[in-house]
Amino acid sequence: MRKGKFGRPAVPANRKLVRKQLKDLLDAEACRMKTDKDIDFSLQKLEMDSPRGKIGMSENSALKKPTHAQEQRVERFEAAVDKCYTQLKMKDIQLAKARSQMDTWRRQ
Repeated sequence: MRKGKFGRPAVPANRKLVRKQLKDLLDAEACRMKTDKDIDFSLQKLEMDSPRGKIGMSENSALKKPTHAQEQRVERFEAAVDKCYTQLKMKDIQLAKARSQMDTWRRQ
């Protein structure tokens, strides 16, 4: 990793890290969406297989815990995405300031 002035990591290196984190989060979102799709498919299959055309009480109870866990994962993921977007905005601001300072130094 390149070091900038004062031994800190250079802004492009930080930006690359934040983009990688964002990509990882987007991949996790795609995985979550696939899981949601699989759960919906399973629920539809259970409804079709049920003699009354509805999910039985024991099946419904069995789905509550995984559904709750999935909702918690979604909330954590959304918070992580918001955090990454905030970090990316802050890095963009730092990059703009650094470019401005660099232009000022070049003009002097």
